[in-house]
Amino acid sequence: MRVRGVWAFFLSGIGLVLLAGALRTTTCRDLVYPLPYREELVRAARMAQVDPALVAAVAAAESRFRPERRSERGAIGLMQIMEETARDVASRQGIPAPTSTELENPATNLLFGALYLRYLLDRYEGDLDLALMAYNAGPGRVDRWDELHRPTKAKKARIGETRHFVARVKFLYRGYATWGQFSNADFRRPTVLESASGALEGER
Repeated sequence: MRVRGVWAFFLSGIGLVLLAGALRTTTCRDLVYPLPYREELVRAARMAQVDPALVAAVAAAESRFRPERRSERGAIGLMQIMEETARDVASRQGIPAPTSTELENPATNLLFGALYLRYLLDRYEGDLDLALMAYNAGPGRVDRWDELHRPTKAKKARIGETRHFVARVKFLYRGYATWGQFSNADFRRPTVLESASGALEGER
């Protein structure tokens, strides 16, 4: 079968049904939508009051869930958090700022990444595109861009690689939300005990 024929097949109803069936298998789903730190991720999402599927999508896009990953710019861990960003988050939350070594810990990294996502979603009034752009490029750059291009907001993501980052996260977000990776219980608000233990986790 030629390449064009293969694409035509998968775009057909039968092909989409088979693809959906494949994604429902554990092996295939875990390959496309990995979730190796599920417990830590759900806990962080509850603490920050962010959809765990969104936190998972950012972690998958940023590091493919590799806690040892460091970028050339100094971003660390699963959520690729900069030390300076973690200090800002800690200051707003009133908790101790983590060291670079502590940010390599998956639970700590996920917590600070989720808290930063919450801050950006609030800052941009729930605008997911702008929040993800700011996560990737920094709020300063996004604020300058958005002020100049507000009339054409549908074409927001024009900051180089940021456009691709936003598209990749949104693709992963839909997948994590669609394929039953999280239950309704994962979306509940944290208890007082969980909130206290989550704050302590940030201190480690």
